[in-house]
Amino acid sequence: MIYWIAGSVILVVIIYFMISNKRRNHELDTWGASIPVSNMQREAMVKLWEASQIVKPPSQDPLQHLSSDDREYLLKICSADFRPAKFGNANVLRYATFSRLIDKGFNPEHAAIIVGMIFNSVGKKNLGFEK
Repeated sequence: MIYWIAGSVILVVIIYFMISNKRRNHELDTWGASIPVSNMQREAMVKLWEASQIVKPPSQDPLQHLSSDDREYLLKICSADFRPAKFGNANVLRYATFSRLIDKGFNPEHAAIIVGMIFNSVGKKNLGFEK
C-alpha cells in the first residue's frame, strides 16, 4: 500500500514538472519572438540554423553582409546575459552545445548565435522551427 501511495505522489510531481516546463518554454518562446531582428539578420540566422541542423558549417559566412553593429546585436540577443533570469541560465547546456558546434567546425561567432537561437528562443519567428 505504501508503495502505491509513494508511486502516486511521484507520478503527480513528475506531471506537475512536465506541465510547468511546457508553460515556461512557451513563455520563453513568446519572449524570444518579441525580440526584433531585421530581415537581413533573420536571413543570416536562418542560414546558420540550417547549417546547424545538418551539423556542417556554412561554406560562406552568412554574417558577411551584416554591419558590425548588426553582428554585435545578434551576439547580444544570443548571449546568456540577455536571457531573462526567470527562465534560468541553462549555462551547462549552452556550453555543451557551443563546444559541440566548435568541435564540428563552426566558428565561435556562428556557434554563439546558434546557441542563442536555441536557448534564448530568439530569431524563431517565421523560421519554420518553432516548438
